[in-house]
Amino acid sequence: MTAYIEENRELVTIYGILLVILVISSTASPTFRTSANAFNVLRQAVALGLVSLGQTYVILAGGIDLSVGATISLVSVYTSGIMAGVSSGCFPLYSWYLE
Repeated sequence: MTAYIEENRELVTIYGILLVILVISSTASPTFRTSANAFNVLRQAVALGLVSLGQTYVILAGGIDLSVGATISLVSVYTSGIMAGVSSGCFPLYSWYLE
């Protein structure tokens, strides 16, 4: 067991830090260990996970597409504007709908 720890010191350190963060978060907030919180975290991670899988496939196929991050940022800005009810910076298609 100690040979494994010595060979994978970085990995063991990362998992140790993650365990410490989980213990501190669990004691600081009673709602941290609920199933609703776990579901919320997983639901928010789905979009990034799908984009990561697609980007991995593009890179493995031999192409390099660096525009994914910029596209996600642009869509986030437009979506937040639509949710806030600001139609001035939105696409013209949505401007008539929001007014």
